[in-house]
Amino acid sequence: MLASLLLCGLLAACGGGGEPVDCTPGGTPSAQVGGGSQGTGFIALQSGDPMTVVLGPQGLYMVTPSVRVQNMYPGQAGRTGDGADPIIEFTLELAGDTIGGSAREHMGLTVTADGGERLGVFTPFTPDISNYIDQTITVRVDVEDACGRTASASLDVFAEQ
Repeated sequence: MLASLLLCGLLAACGGGGEPVDCTPGGTPSAQVGGGSQGTGFIALQSGDPMTVVLGPQGLYMVTPSVRVQNMYPGQAGRTGDGADPIIEFTLELAGDTIGGSAREHMGLTVTADGGERLGVFTPFTPDISNYIDQTITVRVDVEDACGRTASASLDVFAEQ
């Protein structure tokens, strides 16, 4: 038992469920901000594309951007809160000021042919939504996997209701 724990620590990080984490190099890590949900899959967006602001279940206005990463350890799809899953954080900005964001938390990615993706992450605005509708906002994502690899991306979108 002790030998397997030491081996895991030397060769790779271990997941919260004891599964080994594959940290073999696979190229440069990258991230892409997009749209999409479980129903649509990842949707690539271009700068200036609209992103719909909705009233969320907890009474906060939010957008639900998605992230696609390459060359990062994905963890387990659908799982959240486990140390083997990537840490994902979305930030919303207007003219360089932070106006909202998601919690910084461990979220497993769905493995796809293009890498891994997490769809529709709830990303609320600060309370006064009237200042952000019909404005171009920046959606930024920062991702760190269990191997310590990091990737960031941002996209300017048009916030509409």
